[in-house]
Amino acid sequence: MRFLFLMVFSAALFGVSFLQPEEAFKPKITKIDKDTIGIDIDLGKDIYLYKDKLKIEDANLKDGIDFKSVKMGKSVDHDGEQVFMSSPKVRIDLLKTSAISGDHKIKVNLSYQGCSSAGLCYEPMDTTLEITIDADQLDGLKTAEPSVIKADAVEVSALKPAVTE
Repeated sequence: MRFLFLMVFSAALFGVSFLQPEEAFKPKITKIDKDTIGIDIDLGKDIYLYKDKLKIEDANLKDGIDFKSVKMGKSVDHDGEQVFMSSPKVRIDLLKTSAISGDHKIKVNLSYQGCSSAGLCYEPMDTTLEITIDADQLDGLKTAEPSVIKADAVEVSALKPAVTE
């Protein structure tokens, strides 16, 4: 806390301005195609994001939709750390794992941390992003069609009594 106070005091004294966390990092979630969602974190001017602090988790493991794969943009080396100097452009491929249908809300837990090039590092941040997708369009398990059995199509064989002697 003392470090943060000194950084802010120094910034005021020397004319350096720092962005508030909600200005420095602006996460958003979008639908890319029928079975892919995207997470972008718009970074403020001179802000970077640590690759090893970026975590993406399915917030509802029992909703019938899993993350098939998660891909991130390319990071760069910055003072010995892998960072994103611009939005990492995360892509999440979805997979239906149970017989669900219709609109379905996907929740993603997002954790991240980054710094300003001027030297201020932000506290780790957590947020939950939500988006609605059509489960009928996802690959994976299909919704079960009701089976119809016609009575005349079923053959019932009579059981023969066991012969005992």
